[in-house]
Amino acid sequence: MRKCVKQKVKLLLVAASFILALSFTISLQILFEEHKQSGGLLGQRGSLQSLRSNRNVKQQSLNEFTKKNSNKHKGIVRYSQRYQTNQDKRKTTEKLLDEKLLQRKEQQSIQDQRNKLQEKWLAFQNPEDISNYHENGIRFGYRLMSERKRRYPKILYFLHIHKSAGSTFCRQAYLNRISANYKRNCNVQSDQRCCGHNDTLEAQREYANTTYYDLVASEQEMYDSMAPDSYDYIVSLRDSKRRYYSHWNHLVIVAQQNRQHELKQLEKSDGHRYPLSESAFKSMQEPVQGRSGDDNIQAPKEDLVHWNYTIRDYNGTIYPVGNFTKWYQAQPDNYNVRMICGVRCNHVPKYQLSRDLFRYALQRLAKFAHIIFVEDMEASFARFATVYGWQYNVATAHHGQHLNSTDLTKTLETGSINWDPYMSVLDDSLYEFAQRKYAGAGNAELMEIIDADEFANREALEEYFAQGPKRGCTNECCGPCSKW
Repeated sequence: MRKCVKQKVKLLLVAASFILALSFTISLQILFEEHKQSGGLLGQRGSLQSLRSNRNVKQQSLNEFTKKNSNKHKGIVRYSQRYQTNQDKRKTTEKLLDEKLLQRKEQQSIQDQRNKLQEKWLAFQNPEDISNYHENGIRFGYRLMSERKRRYPKILYFLHIHKSAGSTFCRQAYLNRISANYKRNCNVQSDQRCCGHNDTLEAQREYANTTYYDLVASEQEMYDSMAPDSYDYIVSLRDSKRRYYSHWNHLVIVAQQNRQHELKQLEKSDGHRYPLSESAFKSMQEPVQGRSGDDNIQAPKEDLVHWNYTIRDYNGTIYPVGNFTKWYQAQPDNYNVRMICGVRCNHVPKYQLSRDLFRYALQRLAKFAHIIFVEDMEASFARFATVYGWQYNVATAHHGQHLNSTDLTKTLETGSINWDPYMSVLDDSLYEFAQRKYAGAGNAELMEIIDADEFANREALEEYFAQGPKRGCTNECCGPCSKW
């Protein structure tokens, strides 16, 4: 029995061994076939390692290349790197936009402040603009004046008579930091009058109460209304004949500049150089040939060039300057009196200013707080400057040489100028009246002078009032006005 069991066990072990051997053989055969098809298991593993190694080398090379060229923004960049770069750019751009936006807000804030100041400015600069702001206009003006301490109790009103140191006065105001409209040579209105755009006492006072300026100027005839309680009136006077000559000489200088510009254009066009005197001689040789003298201050040979000068006005009309005599004969007479008299004398025909108008001008001059004389600029300006605390050490730098630069002084002494005394007889009396006022004459004394016509040229005055209208002039220039 035991032997049978042992034999069965042996048979089972043999069968199991055979089965294991057979399964191992089959497995080896399967592996051999797979190895044969794929190059073998070891070859497959080596191939995979080789692929991985090649991939690592490529990735390493790519990383080095990307790192090397990252600052240049060139080459192949992985998506993650491109995304990070774009993010950095976006953040930088947003930061710049925020800075620009903040800057724009600051600029807009500054502009808003300027606009508010402009609204306040218009409210007291041009009364006709006040209506656009309704009730706020006046309030803007008064509010601004209430915030600002005025430099003087009254506004300084300067009557600017042409060629009588008006621009010099405005420059002195600038040097002394006086509040004024320097873009318009201290004028405040486009029509060069003052103030309030209306010839009423109310407009004058309203402007004085609302304006930002401490100094205003009028370069045209004064309004009829005067407000000495709101303004200190100031004028700079000059000897009438000297003033006319200086005015004409100024136009000659302007005409010279115009002519020089024309000659430069000719030089560019034909290549020939035209000296100014040569051009004048060519154009005026025949008309003046053989003549020994004319109405010019100098002989035609010396003053020939003046004949060729012309000046163009704002409308494009060309006016010949001609000579001094012909020029002033087409000018309004007694210009200083007309300026102070104002609108009443503006269009009165030449040589027909009546005694009443002349006295009216003197009465207005008596209301002026200060008078400056061009012929005595240093002393008269010093008196004015002392009252208002101005520095005046450079006040005469311009006019000291201006008076001696013309030939008029010599011609006045020699009497060689062909001057019509009616042109300046009233101005001469007004100048004398101003000197008496400057010397300290009281108001009562000044009124007596006006009523009695107590002037050195009294006979010439009487002749003017009697004979002037007989000349038959119909406008202020007795014909077409020359450039002025």
